[in-house]
Amino acid sequence: MDALAQLALMTKAKLVFESPGSFLSFPALSPISYSADELKFGAFTAVEAAERLIFSEFSRFANALPSGTIFQPQGDSYLWDAYSQVLKSARLAKGQTTPAQEAAYQQAVALLTVTDANGWQTDSPTLLTYKQYRDVWFGAVQDYKTQQSTAATSSDAAAQTQWREVDEPRLRAAVQHAEADWASKGNRAAVEQAQQVQQAYAAASPELTWKSWASGFNPDLDLMTDPNQLAYALTAFAPSDVFDQEWPTFTLTAPEIAVLATMAPPELLSIFGSGIAASKVESLSFEYRSVGLVRPWFRPAVFDARFWQLPEGAIPLSDGMTPPQGVTIRRVFGARHVWVLEGELDYGQGPWRVCLVMELDEQGLIAHETRYYAERSEAPAWRAAWVEPLPDLDP
Repeated sequence: MDALAQLALMTKAKLVFESPGSFLSFPALSPISYSADELKFGAFTAVEAAERLIFSEFSRFANALPSGTIFQPQGDSYLWDAYSQVLKSARLAKGQTTPAQEAAYQQAVALLTVTDANGWQTDSPTLLTYKQYRDVWFGAVQDYKTQQSTAATSSDAAAQTQWREVDEPRLRAAVQHAEADWASKGNRAAVEQAQQVQQAYAAASPELTWKSWASGFNPDLDLMTDPNQLAYALTAFAPSDVFDQEWPTFTLTAPEIAVLATMAPPELLSIFGSGIAASKVESLSFEYRSVGLVRPWFRPAVFDARFWQLPEGAIPLSDGMTPPQGVTIRRVFGARHVWVLEGELDYGQGPWRVCLVMELDEQGLIAHETRYYAERSEAPAWRAAWVEPLPDLDP
């Protein structure tokens, strides 16, 4: 496979798998590969030294924090480090729950979680069913995007007609069917309502919620050491029998490779796109399978919560942009159903001030949000004497 074929393959992956709020990062400079047998370590059952090395390496790769399109796995910044920093240093808002909120929260917890033999809080059968049907829907959406991008890059009139009149209606119907099954068989409404109750409870009782989250991760207990004396936190994937299942495939033809290569991000073009006029690959097939990462020590809700901020001067966390950019919160204030956030962000062209006005519903969830942006500027001379400049924020 030549460089342009690799470039086209990565561009295709971005079109199929990326979604709003996420981005793909490729180990283009340091390729990573495992055999199926090497990854059959199940869920935290590897005991042999060689298996533990692969298990620990996989855990580090899965938790390395990418900073852009090019993934650099040799870095020493991992999710468990950022997670620990937030749990230890975050400044919390104040709040208090009502008996009704407490009762609703306990019902939501009972619906979504169970405690296993090791004392870890894990997904309940109801939540597992929800994820099963959600993943089927994800797969249907990925199939749709795969064929859609193939048709969009094709100059063949017959292929365009095939997509418009046959494949597009069929795949759209498959997505709609999967979504209907998610709703009727996957407990979607009940699970998502319970998740909203949990979010509202967390916002109403930050200190109690934070104490529960913090008690679930202790680096002295949850970070393990592999035979090379490198630290890692247990991370596997589900379903663990993924290699025994059928994998979807997408195929790239020579014309599609040529078009996709021109659509690649600049970071990838700089590595793979220079010096080659055309790919020699006539056709390329790629098998893929989406899985979920299993981290018993991690609560993703920590990063979804809106009731905490890092201490002044702390390095802001990435907001997921490409390349990732930071947003620094200056202050949050409000009462009852209206709250205001002031901060500063940088889209790569210099800092901008931002003001968010959030209107909450009766459950404490955001019902409406208005954002105001202003580029930093100097006050004109005629009113400079009456202006109090805002202090610079450390990046």
